[in-house]
Amino acid sequence: MRTKELRTADLGATTFFAASHPPDGCGSNGLPLTPNSIVILGKFQALRTLSHPNIVSYVDIVRGKHERLMVVSEHHQFSLAAILKERNEPLNEQETTWIARGCLQGLSYLHHHGIIHRNLHPRNILLAQKGDVKLSEYGLYHMTDNGRAVFFPIGNFPYMAPEVIASEGKISGPQGDIWSIGMILLQAFLGNTWLPSASVKNWCYRILELTGDVEKKGTLERILDQWTHGQNQNMNDLQRDFFNNCLSISPSSRSEAGDLLLHGWLEIHGKQEMQMNGFVSDTCSCFSILELPSLLRNEPHPEVEELLKKIRAPVRAMVSPGVPQTLLPSEYPGTASSQQHSEFLMSDHLSGRSLEEIYHLWQLAGGDVSTELKKQGLIRSKPPILSLPKLAVEEGKLYGESRDQRRLYSSTVVILPLEQLRSHLSHVDPKAYHPLIEYRSQLTSKMGDSPPSSFEEMQKLPLAIREADAEYQLHRLILFRQLLQGYPYKRRDLMKEAQVDIPPLYRGHVWAAILDVKGDIQSKYACLDKTTPTFTDRQIEVDIPRCHQYNKLLSSPTGHEKFKPLAYACLSAFIDKYLHNFFLKENARIIHEYLAKFSHLMAFHDPILFSHLQVIGFEPELYAIPWFLTMFTHVLPLGKIMHLWDTLLLGSSSFPLCVGLALISQLRESLLSFAFNDCILLFSDLPEIDMQKCVEDSKRIFCTTPPSILFRVHGKKPGRLYGLQTYDSSVTPHSVSTPALGPEYDMDEIPVEVLKREPSPRISAADLICLLGLTTRNDHSPPGSPEKLLPIDIRSPDEFNRGCIPGSVNIPFHTAFGADKSLNPCMQVDVLNSYRGRILVMVGNKDSDFPVSVICCAVVMQMVDAMEAVRVPGFAEDELLLSSG
Repeated sequence: MRTKELRTADLGATTFFAASHPPDGCGSNGLPLTPNSIVILGKFQALRTLSHPNIVSYVDIVRGKHERLMVVSEHHQFSLAAILKERNEPLNEQETTWIARGCLQGLSYLHHHGIIHRNLHPRNILLAQKGDVKLSEYGLYHMTDNGRAVFFPIGNFPYMAPEVIASEGKISGPQGDIWSIGMILLQAFLGNTWLPSASVKNWCYRILELTGDVEKKGTLERILDQWTHGQNQNMNDLQRDFFNNCLSISPSSRSEAGDLLLHGWLEIHGKQEMQMNGFVSDTCSCFSILELPSLLRNEPHPEVEELLKKIRAPVRAMVSPGVPQTLLPSEYPGTASSQQHSEFLMSDHLSGRSLEEIYHLWQLAGGDVSTELKKQGLIRSKPPILSLPKLAVEEGKLYGESRDQRRLYSSTVVILPLEQLRSHLSHVDPKAYHPLIEYRSQLTSKMGDSPPSSFEEMQKLPLAIREADAEYQLHRLILFRQLLQGYPYKRRDLMKEAQVDIPPLYRGHVWAAILDVKGDIQSKYACLDKTTPTFTDRQIEVDIPRCHQYNKLLSSPTGHEKFKPLAYACLSAFIDKYLHNFFLKENARIIHEYLAKFSHLMAFHDPILFSHLQVIGFEPELYAIPWFLTMFTHVLPLGKIMHLWDTLLLGSSSFPLCVGLALISQLRESLLSFAFNDCILLFSDLPEIDMQKCVEDSKRIFCTTPPSILFRVHGKKPGRLYGLQTYDSSVTPHSVSTPALGPEYDMDEIPVEVLKREPSPRISAADLICLLGLTTRNDHSPPGSPEKLLPIDIRSPDEFNRGCIPGSVNIPFHTAFGADKSLNPCMQVDVLNSYRGRILVMVGNKDSDFPVSVICCAVVMQMVDAMEAVRVPGFAEDELLLSSG
């Protein structure tokens, strides 16, 4: 998880327009062209993953109207251009090499990751308050698809390499950046006035003129003679060699950024390590190993006492002998300003949070990028009447449109104000920024110091309100960041906190941790055979651009391409857990077993709805297969899927069955009044689903369902703990096994044909014993309540008298019904009627035809809506059936 703290940086925003396509433009596949703003948005995602001390961090990109894009990134107010303008004199040799080293380190990192800057300028070389050099605007060329997605040229002509000017829009290489950095460093070394002011046309002519007869005189000498009027006399051989390596006319003759870092000129003035007035030494004596007598003495260790005194003393300047104090005027690095900076960090705890967290909280506190750009005049509305063309032809082409100067690139950076966010969070206890996650009570699920009561009340509010509250999200972001930094050791704690909610900012990291995605996913994906043609290739090519086109990132070409390795890694873990063997060539038995279990689950929890759907012939095969094959992503919008999967990933492999039942429960009233055709129409276009209710209902269903009802032969056998087995301590949890009983009390493997024939689910002997309160499932789950269920023994009275389950009633199946199939009146029938709405367990031997028994009992008692059947192995020759009334 790559993050960069805010510290003394700002959040800056820039804006530009993407090039628009013709109205009737289509691609080679016949589909409409993807808007260039979507292309840029997709390619921007790679820039967010870059992190280096000598480049700024990109935070977000926002797509506005009419192909407008707004980019948010780290920003520092001091730049090389500002310093050269203020001082109006060249930098000295130490300062120049300091700038050179920082720029080359940043360029070396960017080139290693395939990023070409192409937009280098002194204003894009920023200086942080510690003196660190940071390159900015390095992502513009990459995100605009090498300049093809915008109308304006990318680059600054005074610093543009000759081959870039002559390329006529062709893709530039890293050697163009080496030329640009050489020109910038030469300007800094010789002074701000050496570059003559000229038009773009004249600059192109001047640069291309340098490509003349270079054999008689090198490029550096030609520049110095023509533009500096003899200032070249001050340059020594090392300096000349360095600039010649940068400013060679032939791109192949220029050195790479990494090689220039090893140049002798930079090594002489190598950066020395920052020292805090001698405070940092090679070895701190207070960390030496102490003998037992020293540990047992009462007085403090003298070295520790000395260290504490230094820590409590006012912090002085972190002065580097290699960097003059005049580099940043009135700010760097003076003792007084550094002490003020340290005091500022002590009082402003937000400065220690990452840029992504600050930006996310700023938005929750009411911040809006477009609003800030409008305040500074970078976004201005234009009357539509002034935008009309002079001529529109039948083919759709427009002529005579006035050229909008606002569509040209502007390097203006608007600083996003953070005062409102700091004011909003000013009352937050400083301890909340550093919670203790190790020391906590075992009786509570909350980590660290006990949060205020208002925080506890917030957790009871709807999820949408919690996700929009800046203060609540601050607590969650701090906690989840620490837990993620402790992964994998804190994986269990991470999943426990995820039961409450998952911060949207860290949702991807948390999902990956829950799914245990790790390793080099790019290499694993690269090893797959993706070139051999298959009969599914065409369908996949059509489906990927078609699905979820409303999501800007997923609809971008980069989203289609770059998500493949990550999708493969996540889906491999996801499918192995939730859809085990679902995608085999012969998968009919797996899917039929899954759907049969879904029917049994519905019969157990909602027998009225189950009975109605059975009567009209509306089977799960007609509507539920797309649900489970795609885990509901094909039928629900992505915004709702996020919250659903937050919960689904924490459950067992059977939890999706509970989600499906919770979803269909919201359609219950309509389904009970619909006929077959009406149900088909309803499921072809699902109405609005209350996702929070669906999530809560699925938790309740999962926690109140005996696990043997959800047992599947083809399900993934639990080899280790994937997630938590219970969501709410107030609900009796059900684990997947019963350690107190042997394996003979567990479920038997039941053929799919038998499962489909039975209208009700089966239960294991272990679960029945636990439901009767005779034992517990595990060490932390309470026993069941015998008052909530009634065992019905359908064997003969003789067999019943020889042995029975405590609390059961005997209603022999062979003598319980009259000639007209009506139930003969008896005392046991009155007991049976008194248990309506509770769990009914039918007990018999292997000769009992349980499906027939249950159906007959249900018809005669008019309780078809209240009966379920489950076979329970483990009682020697006896078997059990469960029904819910």
